Amino acid sequence: MNRYLIDLGAWRTRIAMNGKFERTVPSVLLVSSQDGRVLAFGDEAESALERAPDNIRACRLMEQGRIAEPNLMSSFLKVLSRMSNPFAVVKPTLTVTAPAQAADYEREALVNVAREARFGKVRLVDEIVAHAEGADWSSGNEPCAVLVVGAAYAQAGVLKGGELVCSRSLHTRNPLDGAAGDAFTANMRHQIREAYGVHIGRDQTEHILFDPVSKISVFNECSGRMEELPLTTEVVNAAMRDPLDRLARLLMTTLEEARAALGEQARAVISRRGVLLTGGGTRLPGLEDALRERTAEGFVRPEKPDETAIHGLLKMEAWA
Repeated sequence: MNRYLIDLGAWRTRIAMNGKFERTVPSVLLVSSQDGRVLAFGDEAESALERAPDNIRACRLMEQGRIAEPNLMSSFLKVLSRMSNPFAVVKPTLTVTAPAQAADYEREALVNVAREARFGKVRLVDEIVAHAEGADWSSGNEPCAVLVVGAAYAQAGVLKGGELVCSRSLHTRNPLDGAAGDAFTANMRHQIREAYGVHIGRDQTEHILFDPVSKISVFNECSGRMEELPLTTEVVNAAMRDPLDRLARLLMTTLEEARAALGEQARAVISRRGVLLTGGGTRLPGLEDALRERTAEGFVRPEKPDETAIHGLLKMEAWA
């Protein structure tokens, strides 16, 4: 019997099978508009996002931590379930991450979609718990805090004895109002448009965020030539300010709930240990220092924060 572990992300999905981390793929499907067949997924589908013909749709699996289209998620899971042995009689099992504050109906929908895709036993694991386990952060009985910064949304939680005591998440349809990777990208593009009156693409924006530069190259539609514009500290700081402030508020509100639930002593333990800072969005340079300034908390970041959750699922499966 095959055992699948999946960490579903807005931009990347990590897949493990039978106790081994297999691969990371873009959370994208290439679908026929005529009959809904999945034509491709992952890298091949992502490459067609901007150039798919009218009879083919390139679709994302998740939106703000929620299933974008249940039938597409079912098709994606069916492809996975048939990858290793399409003629297997015994249904494979599936363990999949879910946002800590996902509503009951959202969790039920994910389970139903997995069963429709011919999976047998389906288990949901809170993302915060998976990240904590993957980083060996929740071992023992001391309380611990986790801040997960993903691509589309952020969430914070406090665990004790491996169980969630409290959690909060920030979901918003408008990236400009968010606090995750997409929020930093959207705010940077907005600030550059406000400051210089030019539009830059997502890829160029992400390059600026992860590899800070003093100038940006843009196309001048009037002259028909590429020009270089200075990227000032003021523009960069303005783009970062709001998402960072929201992240800090999310964490501090969660820590205050933990103090109310567990007491001052537990809050002191959390401050002594620091906060686990994980998720793909934490690769942003300067994020840890900026959060430390805003919260006066210490932070610990795993070596591969975007893979922490899938390794947590692998550990939890080994212990089961």
